[in-house]
Amino acid sequence: MLRSHSVSPRILLIDDDDLEAEYVRRLLQRENANAEFFHVRDGVEGLGFLRGDEGDGDAKKTDLILLDLHMPRMDGRAFLKVMRADVSLSKIPIVLLFSTSWIFSKRTS
Repeated sequence: MLRSHSVSPRILLIDDDDLEAEYVRRLLQRENANAEFFHVRDGVEGLGFLRGDEGDGDAKKTDLILLDLHMPRMDGRAFLKVMRADVSLSKIPIVLLFSTSWIFSKRTS
């Protein structure tokens, strides 16, 4: 559940595509200019952010995770397994993202 509107929601995007990350950030800011938006490039960085390894992460302060499934190092599926097993992280809502270019490439191959 997202926190009250009086507090800026914190949204973490985990996606290795910087162009898509910028697109998502702009869409979110258009809908909620007060949202705090954070971007990391794979599941390893995402877990580090959530667990506070980067000095700014705090699972209690992350309201929503937007997760790409196809990334290097730790993909979205592996990230989800770790999230489910970690009691301190398992309550954070996650929305899965699919790249339109990936879907198109799968249809044509």
